[in-house]
Amino acid sequence: MSLEKLQQLVGARGFDQRPPSASLYALHVPFDELVPGSQVERQLRELAHRSERIGLVGPSGAGKSSVVSYTFGPSSEGLAPIYVPVRAEEDVVTEPKALAGHIVRMLARALSLAQQITESERLSILRDSTPAESLPGSSRGLSGTIGMQWLARAELTGAMQSIVSPDHSRRSLPEIVDVVGAAMRILSVGDLIPVLIIDDSDAWLASLSHSERQVEVTVSRFFGSTLSFVCDLPCALVVAIHDHYLESSSFPRGTGILDRFLDVPSLPDRSALDRLIAGRARLCGVECVTSDVITDEALATLEVFYRAEAHLSIRKVMAVLNTALNHAEGVLNECIGLADIETALAETP
Repeated sequence: MSLEKLQQLVGARGFDQRPPSASLYALHVPFDELVPGSQVERQLRELAHRSERIGLVGPSGAGKSSVVSYTFGPSSEGLAPIYVPVRAEEDVVTEPKALAGHIVRMLARALSLAQQITESERLSILRDSTPAESLPGSSRGLSGTIGMQWLARAELTGAMQSIVSPDHSRRSLPEIVDVVGAAMRILSVGDLIPVLIIDDSDAWLASLSHSERQVEVTVSRFFGSTLSFVCDLPCALVVAIHDHYLESSSFPRGTGILDRFLDVPSLPDRSALDRLIAGRARLCGVECVTSDVITDEALATLEVFYRAEAHLSIRKVMAVLNTALNHAEGVLNECIGLADIETALAETP
């Protein structure tokens, strides 16, 4: 690889371990390319089209969020994703009424974004299925709009405006659930399958200043009583779940809240890691083979890190690779070598 192409990768932030949410889908290499036959993205899309409630399972950094972003991104025809963050909402994860009210707030927020779309933007989105970075969420500093092209359909957002209000404090749980259900039915009338997406529940392990027992109680309540009302809603549900939760005896099984579980596959061998690196480079417009980007010695060391210290986290691998890439460019190397990886490993927390 030439230094010029290496610099192109640096400029495109091709190995960024935390791309902006609006471009996460664009840097996702489908797992079927990495682990042939896995088809996790296709299965997730098909299950959502059947309005099923799905748990997407994997360790932190395994690729759950990028799978969700890719699956429900700009090409998610026939689906209406609605993102419901629960990372720092402690009452939301333990109280059904709080979660239902939180969904209403997210709908109200989405509708406020719809009001910001100009007529020319709306026509462009509807005509061209405009990518997410042209939606208000990224161009105006707001996240969580990936794939939400339904916001450009004035007949849907107008109908929802009449029933969705962020002020629900005086309502009972059944009344709030009725509002959410009515909003879902409006989307269904528009020939769309509403999909509630919760893709940050595994952040509780890091963000809750709780003991292991407190995390277990939170998981038990959220995947038990808190989510139960969603079963009565006319929509699909996708929840990203840390595999640690499923291993816990406190995880509520047999409740029927989640219909299916899909595992995000780990990379089985070095050739899968090879395809990931080449795929990320290709998505940044840099056509190359992996040996042009990283030496065999460096790749072997990176694979050992992935299986040991990184605990199968693609995000951590990308963090090391990104640091190594910048180091290689800084010393004017033409590809990432073993010394660059070793330097990056020493610098990575």
